[in-house]
Amino acid sequence: MEKITPVKKKTYDRDMHRELKPLQHLHDIIDALSAVSAYMPIHEDLSLKLSEDGQPQCVLLHNGHVDLCRQSDKLVLNTENAPFIFGLSNLSMTDSRLILVPSEDAVISTLPLEKALDIIGKKALWPSLAFLLIYISSRIYEHYVRLSQVNSYETIRTLLHELLEEPENIRESTTVLHYIQSRSYLSRSGILRILSELCTGGYIELSESKLKKINFLPKKF
Repeated sequence: MEKITPVKKKTYDRDMHRELKPLQHLHDIIDALSAVSAYMPIHEDLSLKLSEDGQPQCVLLHNGHVDLCRQSDKLVLNTENAPFIFGLSNLSMTDSRLILVPSEDAVISTLPLEKALDIIGKKALWPSLAFLLIYISSRIYEHYVRLSQVNSYETIRTLLHELLEEPENIRESTTVLHYIQSRSYLSRSGILRILSELCTGGYIELSESKLKKINFLPKKF
């Protein structure tokens, strides 16, 4: 790996690299489902599955954020900020290998997927569901792009862009090291070494270990 040399700073436009979240469609579906959903108390060790007694569940996120993790090793696959709905694409999932880990300020309610789809049909919300599923598909694609990275720097580069695209409350409460470690199998020392070179070269700006700005990240170095 060659040492990074300083470059002229550029402004990174994070809105160019992610499909826009269909907020109005999400609100329409959540409004329709909330009345028949059961709200859950949040505690520090809470984790939720997308199935209960073999039945697929729909999880509504009204406030806060949720990490979608692999159950076997707690690897974070994705983070979604409110509003969001989990489980609407899991038509055949009866034994989920995924868990949802909510933030302390999260407000969550659940209902059976079968009931959720029945309400969506009766209220003619299929177009809103379609927009949500398109958004989910784009997020899954982003995840597989990350998994296909061939070296440590490419993985860190992808995750730095993802972190900058997160809502401010997540960026302000999460260190860069934790964000990358929880979403990859890279070593702590390897992550810190690359981050140090990126800071020295003026590619990124950190404050108290939090990401403040991406000036420019080369595709390779």
